[in-house]
Amino acid sequence: MSKVMINFSDDGGRTWSAEEWYDIETNGNGEQRVVLERQGASYGRIYRHRHSEDASFTIIEGNADISLGT
Repeated sequence: MSKVMINFSDDGGRTWSAEEWYDIETNGNGEQRVVLERQGASYGRIYRHRHSEDASFTIIEGNADISLGT
């Protein structure tokens, strides 16, 4: 099963979070995806990724559930 490593930086790439590896899920239509949940709050967060296979891939969509604090 393919995996993708994702980590992030909240300071413009000077420091990075620990690497987290996620399984790439395949649905019945052959579409593959990784779902990240509960990523916390940040402003200007940068994500980086590394794929476990020696193959290219494309990020097609990213979604965020954003709400303003009070």
